[in-house]
Order: sequence, then C-alpha cells, then structure tokens
Amino acid sequence: MNTVAQHELIIIGGGASGTVLAWNLSRRLGRPVSLIDPGEIMGQGLAYATPSLGHILNVPAGGMSASVTDSGHFLAWLQRRINPRAEAADFVPRSVYGQYLRELALESGVMHIRARVQACQPWGEGWQLTLEDGRQLEADQVVLALGHHAPSQWPGCGNGDIGLPQYAADAWQDALYSAVRPEDRVVLVGTGLTMVDALVRLRQRGHEGKVVAVSGHGLLPQRHAPYVPRDTPAIEPGREVAATARDYLRAFHQALQAGSPWRAVVDSLRPVSNRLWQALPAVEKRRFKRHLQRRWDVLRHRMAPQIADQLEAEVAAGQLEVVAGRVVALESAGRQIGLHLQCKGAQKTLMADKVINCSGPCADYRRSGTPLLRSMLEAGIIAPGFGGKGLACDEDGRLYDSQGKVAPGLHVIGPARLGLLFESSAMPEIKQQAHALAERIAPSLALEDTLGEVLS
Repeated sequence: MNTVAQHELIIIGGGASGTVLAWNLSRRLGRPVSLIDPGEIMGQGLAYATPSLGHILNVPAGGMSASVTDSGHFLAWLQRRINPRAEAADFVPRSVYGQYLRELALESGVMHIRARVQACQPWGEGWQLTLEDGRQLEADQVVLALGHHAPSQWPGCGNGDIGLPQYAADAWQDALYSAVRPEDRVVLVGTGLTMVDALVRLRQRGHEGKVVAVSGHGLLPQRHAPYVPRDTPAIEPGREVAATARDYLRAFHQALQAGSPWRAVVDSLRPVSNRLWQALPAVEKRRFKRHLQRRWDVLRHRMAPQIADQLEAEVAAGQLEVVAGRVVALESAGRQIGLHLQCKGAQKTLMADKVINCSGPCADYRRSGTPLLRSMLEAGIIAPGFGGKGLACDEDGRLYDSQGKVAPGLHVIGPARLGLLFESSAMPEIKQQAHALAERIAPSLALEDTLGEVLS
C-alpha cells in the first residue's frame, strides 16, 4: 500500500543547484527543507563527484563562493578546512569543492530523502510525486534541480548502446578508465573541457599510448592567465549596439582593437551575457549558435594553468593529436573500432582500441531518458526551452507548460534554465538563482508556518 507524506516544498536533485538552494532556504527560514536524490552524498552532482585530484576547477577559488552576500565564503572555508595558505587565485581540485558543498548541505540540515522520482503531476492545489519504490509524496511547491545529463550521441550510434565494447558512451563513468591498457590507442570525441578531464584521468590511471582528440572545429580550450579587467562590459545591454550576432561580434572586435586583452573582454561580458542573449531575436540566437558559439566556448571555458601546461606538453611530445572532423559512424574492426570522420573536403577513418564520448553534457532534456522528465514532457506539464535546450521558464524560474502557461508552484534552477538563458550551469549563475528563488519562495513557506502556529 502506498504511503503519502505531505511537504510544503520538495527539491528534486541533490547536486550543486539543489544543495545551494536548500542552504539558502534554510538560512532564510531558520529550518531545513526536503530534498529528494538517490545518491548517498549531497552536493556532488556530475561535476564534483570525480575521485580524481587532477580534475581542477576551471575558476579560481576567489570566484567560487556559493554565497551572494559573501564573495570570500569558499576561500575562507578552504583556508579553514584544507589549506591555511590558500589564495583567491588558486585553482583547486573539484573534489575539494564537492566537500565544500557537502558541508553546506550538512549546515542546512536538509531532510534528504534517498529515492528516485519517477513522476510529478498536479494534485489539488499542489503536486504529487511518485517514487521508484511506489511511495507517493505531496508538496505545495516543487523545484526541479536536475543538473546535467549524459552526453549526446552521434548519427549511426543509436542511443549509445551500440554493442561495441571498445566504445564508451560517457566519459564521466570512472570505471571505463580501468579497462584501458597502457599501450592502447585512444580517440576522444570532443576537444572541450570534458576531453581534458578524460585525458587527465587516462594518464593518472597509467595510460601511455597516443591519444587523438576529435571535434568539428578541432580547437582546444584556452588557458587562464592574469589580465587587467575592464571597468565596464565590452557590450552594454540597451546601449548603441544592435541586438544581432554580427553587431555583437563587431563590438567585441572593437574592444580588442581598443587595447583590451581578449580575456578581459570575454569576462567583462559574463555579468551581462544573459541579458544580451535575451535581447536577441530567435533568428539571431540561431545565427549565433551556428557561427559563433564554438568560438565563444573556446575562449569562455578556459583551463587552469597547470592543466594547460600538461596539454601543451602532450601535444609537443606527439602524445596528443587534435583533429578537426565530424563523426559520421563507428564500426567494429576486429579488436579495434573504426571512427569515420567527415573532414574538410575528404573523409577519414581513425582506428582505435578505445573511443570515448567527450562531447559534454546533453542540454536537450527531451533526450535525457529519465522517467521523470519523459513523463512530464509527454503530459505537457513542462515544455522544452528555446532550440530544445533545457526547459521553458521565465526569468524567475517558473516553469511553463506545453500551452505556454505558468505551472503554479513548479520551479526550476540550474542547467535546465538554459532553455531561456545563455549561462546557467556555473556557480556564479547558480548562486544568484538559488538566492533569488529562496527569497521568492520563503515568504509563502513562512506564512504556512505562521498559520500552522495559529491553528494549532
């Protein structure tokens, strides 16, 4: 027999987004809230669950505070708990940051329900959640903090289950690295930060063979380096520059020509990138994604200096080769696997002992495969965001249904807001969203507390 428990608010997802929201709410309310996640440890999610100390944050410690009101919160924790001599410019292991988030979860006292949510549907004036074990919970409000999903696959690869033991569909599955022999020839599909993580993990596990990294553009991420920051954004929303991809690019180049270092120009746009994105008409957003997105990613998502040094040494020694080409298909070739590429003007086949998909997280929630998202999308309770990315929502994180109407009491935080925003997966955006959402939700929860006291 199913048991039904009543909750004011339930957060679904215990990664960085869910944890930081729970922490903000507990500070605002003076009591914990409920959160559902199947994992034993809170705060890790996809990014911070890595066991490798070689996986380094791509932002210095001074920029990783989970608090909107205290920019030095993480650095102070780092100095107190890990290294008294830590500095704001240090790049630290992601697993250390995961420990920081776990301690925020403990501090919040969050009521962690270890389960997997299969369905979420309207129920009276609130929501009913069905768990994998058949239990049902009811909540007045629900927040989806679902984080990242497994990488996309390629044409000819089905859903990733293509029956080739030499192919690994997900670079974040740590067990795959123990199956790679030291001498194996490995192809990594993708040349972004996920590829960098995979290469670091391979070398840590004793792999000595040649690695080939493949992507359509064949570009590696740039490195972090010191620069003098700009006082103002290179493109200011609502000022002079027209809202087109071409005009944004022209303004970017003008800032460079005026003497600003490219890192200063890119980072000056970070606080206003979502406003600039939302000002673009749909046709200009598509044009930006088609022509500029990859070039932007290479500059925006940079490597820690020590990781960039390692990659440069690998390339110089001939141990890492970068190839520009689009994956057409994979096929078995005895004990090896053939990777067919469409390169400029020609086709090319790479032979490998192991191919690892490093294409990064899939932002298309329609392809996530989770029963929760699949059922909610099929029922029209939620809807895909622009271009199929994330979920449709407003600036405050209220979710829209398939008819374009706000779903009362249903909210979203983190990468799922990429259906509306340009940036929504890193801590600067997540902490802002968590703080704002807590401020918006908390008064209604506090009112329920007051009414409960009066009526008791």
